[in-house]
Amino acid sequence: MTKEEKLNKILSWYSEVNEEETKYLAKQENFLQVDEIEKLIGEAIPKDIRDFFKKYDGESGNGYGSFFGHSFVSLSEMKNSLDFAKTQVKPEKPKITDPNKSNTLIKRIIQLVVNELPLKKKLGFIKPKWHKVEFKTGPGSMGGPYFYLDKNTSDKEREIVKLSPETRKQISQFTKELHELEIQDYNWDNLEIIAYGDGEHKIDRTFYDFDNTLPLTSTPEGAIKKKYFHIKWIPLISDYGGNYIGIDLDPDENGTKEQVIIFGRDEEDMIVLADSWDEFLDWNLDLIEKKGDNLKNESHLHDIYKQIKVPNDV
Repeated sequence: MTKEEKLNKILSWYSEVNEEETKYLAKQENFLQVDEIEKLIGEAIPKDIRDFFKKYDGESGNGYGSFFGHSFVSLSEMKNSLDFAKTQVKPEKPKITDPNKSNTLIKRIIQLVVNELPLKKKLGFIKPKWHKVEFKTGPGSMGGPYFYLDKNTSDKEREIVKLSPETRKQISQFTKELHELEIQDYNWDNLEIIAYGDGEHKIDRTFYDFDNTLPLTSTPEGAIKKKYFHIKWIPLISDYGGNYIGIDLDPDENGTKEQVIIFGRDEEDMIVLADSWDEFLDWNLDLIEKKGDNLKNESHLHDIYKQIKVPNDV
């Protein structure tokens, strides 16, 4: 059988045994997105996967995903995942290439916060002197701001500043603009800002360090690089929760390029399922014959795979 015939056999089996409605593969309407993805990852997508996406792009319909309840990603979903993976790639020596433009954006962010500080006192006049305000902002999040009226204000006594929706929107826009400006040579995840009442401020550009703080593992050992996400992991099948089955284009020393792996938001134990897409399809056809009842039940597919690949750890 060809790879397409093998995949269709798997999808047809699940559609027939699943008592609920099942989605179906959607026709491809924008294959040019593949070029964007290949530029992003720095190499060509494997031919097997290119051939699949020439015909299909995600899924349509209602109900369960077509692949044992999971769903094939669209090219746009794939790019979103890879865009996130790109944020995990940090330069060895971070630097700020346009300090003047960066400082202008930072000052705008700070001024937006300062403009909404609770400086009006009960007697009806504005208190011009205040100590500091602290806050954190990133491309998709914000923490604080926390206002300290004077040097004696403790963390328990500080006030959280309720920013207006419009101010938060403007801060988000300037933060994203700053991140885009600095992503190539710095690629920080958050800005930690302290602004003082005398006009001074401190900026700390910080990074998430998932690769070194999470207890990541590889099965087999040394087959998958111990990363949280990787720009060379191409997501193909999604559990709808940020976890994927995909192709690994940059294996560790004991792995095989184009091996099929489990990875994602909730996955710390990365597992090799097969050495190739073709082998993965054959393996699933064999599972249907031997463990079909497990595959048609309402279970998380990743858990089923783990029980098979790492039975002593589940």
